[in-house]
Amino acid sequence: IFRLLFVFIQTRWKMKHSLKYVLTVSSGVTNLPLFVTVALIDDIQAGYCDSDKESLQLRDWVKNYLDTDPQHLAYYKTDCYEILQDVYKARMSNMMQRLNHSDGVHILQRISEDFISLDLNTLTWIALNPLAVVTKLTWDADKARIKRDQNFLTQICPEWLKKYLDYGRSSLQRTGRIT
Repeated sequence: IFRLLFVFIQTRWKMKHSLKYVLTVSSGVTNLPLFVTVALIDDIQAGYCDSDKESLQLRDWVKNYLDTDPQHLAYYKTDCYEILQDVYKARMSNMMQRLNHSDGVHILQRISEDFISLDLNTLTWIALNPLAVVTKLTWDADKARIKRDQNFLTQICPEWLKKYLDYGRSSLQRTGRIT
């Protein structure tokens, strides 16, 4: 599952809004959970989960929305506590093997499109960094993954972002940052 990162939409507020997922997996770091994911709407933290906690930490307005959509809430719980942890632990292991590292501190974080990007017109990956070429070739060969990612980026994320904006309007329109 490709969780990226930036989904921008124009809304009736006549502003661009963003939905970002920041995913971090670590190895060899004692003070940091092995896996952390944070959801940000317009750079404001909306949700958080990590491998050390048993529940999602959500802003009240996100919780209010997810209470109306139990299937959506179940998706996040499954995604955070099962799927993404396993996927990113495997990616960390692969990265360490590629770099010929067997121990030490390693942090893998997915936060933006500066490494690889999906071209929605050609349905191929664009390596934005020479180090991404191997990943691009592997991902280009997985047509089912491309279709899932296309659907996630063009249908699911924009729909979710619109709903989050509706439920979080008063919090997101404040001039100060929510802490």
